[in-house]
Amino acid sequence: MSPPASPRFFTQREVACHCTKDSCWVLQGTRVYDVTAFLRMHPGGEALILRRSGKDVSQEMEGPPHRHSENARRWMEQYYIGELETDTEQAQRLASLLIVTQLVNQVTEVVIPFLVDRFISAPHRTEHKDDPQEDKFRNQSTLPAFPGLFAEYIELLVQFGYLSLFSCVYPLTAVLLLINNLTEIRSDAYKMCKLFRKPFSPPVANMGVWQIAFEVLSFVSVVSNCWLLLLSPWLQARFQEGGMSSTNILLLAVLVEHVLILVKVILAVLIPDEPDWIRKKREHIEYTSMQALRQQKLQPEES
Repeated sequence: MSPPASPRFFTQREVACHCTKDSCWVLQGTRVYDVTAFLRMHPGGEALILRRSGKDVSQEMEGPPHRHSENARRWMEQYYIGELETDTEQAQRLASLLIVTQLVNQVTEVVIPFLVDRFISAPHRTEHKDDPQEDKFRNQSTLPAFPGLFAEYIELLVQFGYLSLFSCVYPLTAVLLLINNLTEIRSDAYKMCKLFRKPFSPPVANMGVWQIAFEVLSFVSVVSNCWLLLLSPWLQARFQEGGMSSTNILLLAVLVEHVLILVKVILAVLIPDEPDWIRKKREHIEYTSMQALRQQKLQPEES
C-alpha cells in the first residue's frame, strides 16, 4: 500500500470505528495507519493489534516491554493512509471562513456602494460647501434609497450563530466578531450618512420575528456545543481512561444538555426583558404626556 499523494483527514470517531479483523486502523500520533493486511504477519499475533485498534500505539512502539526497531517503523509506513483531524485544524477552517465572510460583507456593504457613488453618481452632482442647506438636502434626495435592515439582521444572526454554535471549537470567535463590529459601527454610519438617502425610523415595539430566530438559535447552540465537546478527542480519551462506556458517555452528554437548557429557561424567566428602571421611566413619560394632553383639553373649555 503506497502512501497517498495528498493525505486524507479522519476524525477520531472514524478511526475508532475500524476495530475489526476486516478493517483495523491504528494511530501513531496524528498519523493514521490501516494495518488490516498486517494482522496475520504481526509477530506478536493479531489479537495484540486488535486490542489497540482505533487507538494511539505510540507508547507501544516505544516500549516497554518492547521497543520496535527502525526497520519495523519503516515497514509500518507502507500502511499509512492519512492524518487525524485535530481541533486545531477545525479551528483554522472556522477562523478562515469567519474572516472571509466578514471581509466579503464589508466589501459588499461599504466598498462597492462607495465606488458606485464616487465614480458614477458623484460626477453628476454639483454640490459646493457654500451651497444653502436646502440645496444639500435636495442633493441627498438623489442618492439611492437605503436598502433596509434585513441584511443587517441577517448578518447579526449569522454572527450570533458563529459565536454560539462554534465557540467551543474556536474561542477567539468572540474577539474577531467584536473587532468586526467596532469597525462596522463607523462603516455603517458612513454608509447611512453619505452613500444612501437617510431612512425614516418608524417606531416598533420589538424585534419581531428576529427575536424568535435568535432564541431558537440559542437553544440549538446548547445542543451543538454539548455534542461538539463530546466529539473532542481529548475528552474521549479522558472518558476512556476513566472507564466510562459509550452508553454512559452518551447519557452524560444528554444530561448536561438538558441541565443547560433548564438553566437557560430559568434565567430567561428571572431576568425581565425590560429592566425595572426603564419601565418606571417609560411609565413616568406616559403619565407626563397624559397630563399635558389633559391640560390642553381643559384650556379651551376654561376660555
